[in-house]
Amino acid sequence: WLPKERILLTGDAVSYPFPYYPPPLSEHARSLRELAALNPAIIVPGHGPAFRDTGYMLLEAELFEDVLRQTRSALQGGAVTIEDVQAKLYFDAFKARFVKYDPNVADQFTPWVTRMARRAYIELRDSKEIPPPQPAG
Repeated sequence: WLPKERILLTGDAVSYPFPYYPPPLSEHARSLRELAALNPAIIVPGHGPAFRDTGYMLLEAELFEDVLRQTRSALQGGAVTIEDVQAKLYFDAFKARFVKYDPNVADQFTPWVTRMARRAYIELRDSKEIPPPQPAG
C-alpha cells in the first residue's frame, strides 16, 4: 500500500478475471473489504489490469460471502455431501456481473464457482468433507 499515491498492490488477493480463492473464504472476503476501505485510487491485482475503483474487489468479496451463505443454507437444509450442496447453488446474477468485466469468463464461470463452493463447504464443516455414498455391491 502506497498511501501517499493511494496505490494498492494486492498480489493474488485480487485476481482477474477469476478471483483466487484460498481458504478460508470468509477471511479472504473480510481482507478484501478491509483493503477496499483504504479507498485506493489505483488497484494493481496479482493478475489482470489495474483498476481505478474498488468495484471488482468488492464484487469478489460479495461473491465469496454469497458462496458461503448459500453453502450454509444448503447444509442447514439437509445437504450432506458436496454434491448435494453444489446442486442447490445458484449464481447466475454473479455470472452476469463477472461477464460484464470480461465476456471470456462466461463459459468458465459455473465450473469455477462450483469449485469455489467446495472450499466453502470444507470451511463450514470444520475442514471435513463427507464423500458421496458408494454404490452397494
